[in-house]
Amino acid sequence: MSSKSNACGADARIVESPTRARWLAVSYTIAVMVVLFAPTPSTVEFPEEWQMDKCVHAVLFALHFMVWAAALQLFPRSLLFACAITMCFAVFTEVVQGWLPYRSADYHDLLADGIGAAIGTIGVTISRRRQSRDNAAMITSSSAAGTR
Repeated sequence: MSSKSNACGADARIVESPTRARWLAVSYTIAVMVVLFAPTPSTVEFPEEWQMDKCVHAVLFALHFMVWAAALQLFPRSLLFACAITMCFAVFTEVVQGWLPYRSADYHDLLADGIGAAIGTIGVTISRRRQSRDNAAMITSSSAAGTR
């Protein structure tokens, strides 16, 4: 097996099987739910200007988008579907956090989730374009070498 990266920047072995990629996406989604729904100790406080919570949300949801983009890469409009899944999941997590007595819903978290999804979209788009360009260059060079 090769160690090439796919369009999402992930190791190709992880996503060469669509089923494996989808299991990875579902597993990651469950892991994020555990993190976001777990009680947090009140002793962990960051200075307000750090906005550490928002950074965590952005990173979690950028990665969420990326694993779903990899899981859905065989479908047309996979980026649109991955974005829809990620944003629906973001709304779901905020609603559930609002119901939990030890958590709170925050529209700023939802905004950070959306920013994370946008960052993931940009990253995957750049990666896919770079891969397409590299594939085109490889095809051109191999066809040029074959005509000699």
